[in-house]
Amino acid sequence: FATKDEKNLKRGLGYSAIILPLLAIIISIVGLVTKQFFPSILPEDALITGFSKLLPFRLKEFGMVLLYAVALSSSDTITFMISSIFTRDLKNYTKKYSEESMKKLTRFFMLLFVVITVIVAISYQNIIALGLSMGSLSLALFPAILGSFYWKLNERAVFWSLFLSFVSVIVIFIADKVTPENAAISLPVALIALFVLQKIFNRKKLTVAPN
Repeated sequence: FATKDEKNLKRGLGYSAIILPLLAIIISIVGLVTKQFFPSILPEDALITGFSKLLPFRLKEFGMVLLYAVALSSSDTITFMISSIFTRDLKNYTKKYSEESMKKLTRFFMLLFVVITVIVAISYQNIIALGLSMGSLSLALFPAILGSFYWKLNERAVFWSLFLSFVSVIVIFIADKVTPENAAISLPVALIALFVLQKIFNRKKLTVAPN
């Protein structure tokens, strides 16, 4: 929906698969070194403190700019992806919307999610929990995206697997139980739900087809 073709989508995901682990390693090293030099630092302050206190003078400003650029870029990407998914699902359920209407709906969903995000950020300021929750939501997209390259996935199965995984993230977030271990729950929920619902919906389709 948002890329030129499947080839470019696979290429983009391949680059992401290489870049993201490297970024994770770099961020982990910065966090560990910062903890070594500042033992009493709060976890949510470790990354910013590491960039601002440990980098040389000229690299300090550059590092902070890169840090905020990556954060904003990730937020934009996730917002656009989720908005596109909602718009695509809506288009699959009704034929009354044109391509121009789909673009307007995507913009509407993006604005809606930004407003919701701002409200959540103001009312809940635990940066670690918010970051883990966003990572958990990203994991929920993985089974459907990867599976679509190799199998013809049922649209309803994809929708409900994403919905159930999002609900699981919201539940642990509201319960204030967001930890690195719990944050990964969206991946098995999305994977199992997609597998089971794919079987169920395909079986129903085969049953209805002869009639």
